[in-house]
Formats: sequence, C-alpha cells, structure tokens
Amino acid sequence: MEFCTRYTGVAWTHHEPGKAMLTRLRCGSWQCEHCARKNQSIWRAFLLNKMPQVADTWYLLTLTAHSKLRSRGQSLENIRSNIDRFIKRLHRTFGEFEYVRTYEKHPSSEAVHAHLCISNLSPYVVHGHYKNSVRGFVGVLERPYRLGCWSINSYVKIISQEVEMGYIADCRELKGDVSFAVNYVCKYLTKEQDLLNAKHLRHVQTSQGIGSPKMESRYQWNTGGFVTSQDFYDGEALLDLQTGETLLPEYWGDNEVYPYEMM
Repeated sequence: MEFCTRYTGVAWTHHEPGKAMLTRLRCGSWQCEHCARKNQSIWRAFLLNKMPQVADTWYLLTLTAHSKLRSRGQSLENIRSNIDRFIKRLHRTFGEFEYVRTYEKHPSSEAVHAHLCISNLSPYVVHGHYKNSVRGFVGVLERPYRLGCWSINSYVKIISQEVEMGYIADCRELKGDVSFAVNYVCKYLTKEQDLLNAKHLRHVQTSQGIGSPKMESRYQWNTGGFVTSQDFYDGEALLDLQTGETLLPEYWGDNEVYPYEMM
C-alpha cells in the first residue's frame, strides 16, 4: 500500500503555475504498517545526516533487564525505571555525550532489551578523583595498568547491575562509517515495536544534541478531509504524490471530490 489506509485527511499546494500537488496525511502510528515503515525511513535519513555532525566516535550498547524480571511487562518496566540512572552514571564517568535509544522485544522470548548509540565514550575506565567522599571513575583511551582498570564492556556490565538492571550487557566501539550504527538502531523501529504495548513509550529517544526529525517544506500547504474543484485554479492539473497519478481539469466534470476513496 502506497499510503496510510487510516489517513485523516489530505494536504495540497499550488507548487507552480498550472500544477498542484496532493498528499494524504498519515496517521503516524507505529501500529500502521505503512506509517511504521515511513517513520523508520524518516528516522534513518535524519540520523544518517545528524550523527556524523555530532561526533566521530560512537559506541553500541545493549542493556537487558534484571534476570528475575523476564516477562515483557516486567523487563520493559525494569529498564525504563533504571535507564536514566544508568545514563547519569555514564555522564559522571565520561562527561558530556549524545545518544539514541530504542527498544527491542527479544525474538525468542518475551524479554525486552534496550539498544543505544552513544558518542564519545572511551575504551577503558579507571578510578578517578573523590567527590563527596565517593571515589569516582574516568574514561581513558589506553589501559595504564591491569588492576583497577576495566574495559568499557566490563564497566557497562557492572553499572548496569548496580542500577538494578541485568548483568548481561554489551558495549563495543563502532569502527568506520556511522551508517552501521544507524541501521542497527533503526532496524528495531518497526510495527513490531507496538507489541511492547506500554503507555507513553517513546519508540525513539534522543539526547538534546541530536533531537528529532523536523519536517520542512518550501511550499505553503492547505489541509482538509478531501479536495474539490473549488480548491484549484481553472485549468490546474493535480499530481497525487502517493499514486503518481495526474488528474487533468476534466476530472471535475464527472467527479465532485478527490481522493476516490472519499466518494
């Protein structure tokens, strides 16, 4: 289907003399197969453009729920309740960074995982300075010694467990093109995410430095439930952007509205 079957209206514009364009407005729901694909495509294009502008170094993280909370609802709630604490711990260690987060329901179980792309981490972590009588940690680029130095993967496992999520976690640096990270995250942005069925769940969450896609157009669009001949100039042809069909002015001699499905 080339358009959303649950669309709520149309938008049209006069983009050049004698020619107009029409597009169906999407419902935008992840439950809709068409809109889920479109949402995924919009996010992929946005992140492919944005992430290289934000940083050169990115890490892929996978976080799991506590081992005793493996149902769909329990695992999702466990991660949602503790992931902010996890990110704050990373900020204390690595300073400022940006991230993209999405969820996945495990294909062979009911448990939910969180996937993150995070910028500007470091491959190793060592003990750092004291703050408020608590010894902190800092990220370093090279391993200065064996004892008291952890790989980023081991460190992520430790703090994930400390904030009451699962010890099974993974963190690895991306080498080369950031498109791998984008495709990795976006492949989980599908209609299947609605199987998570959680109230107010954001399918994609990003830090402020990344933001979200903003739809912009150089045309002035009008909106409504459908269009009639009164919405166009005399002799103006209408291009349907979803079907590729062009309606000539003669169409209005036999029909009162467009699209056809509104008749």
